[in-house]
This record gives sequence, C-alpha cells and structure tokens, in this order.
Amino acid sequence: MVRVHPAPLQARLPAFSTRLLLRGVFVLELATASWGGPPVQVPIGPSAP
Repeated sequence: MVRVHPAPLQARLPAFSTRLLLRGVFVLELATASWGGPPVQVPIGPSAP
C-alpha cells in the first residue's frame, strides 16, 4: 500500500481554491455587469445596426 503524503496536497489546495474563488468572483461580476449594471448592447431583430 502506498502512503500519500498530505503535504503536497495541502500546498496545492490554497492556490486551487484561490483560483476557483477568483473565477467565481469574475463570473459574478460579469453577471452583475450584464444584469444589474449598465445595459449591454445586444443587437436584436431588425433594430440591429
């Protein structure tokens, strides 16, 4: 049986969680900008330039 040392996983976990958190914040800001912030210009139907 191979024993896996938990140190590398513990060292890699903070970076992974930080990246995941930053991605979540980015998606959240993107959704806020498209829904709650200034309206995003989306050409729809015949009114498109």
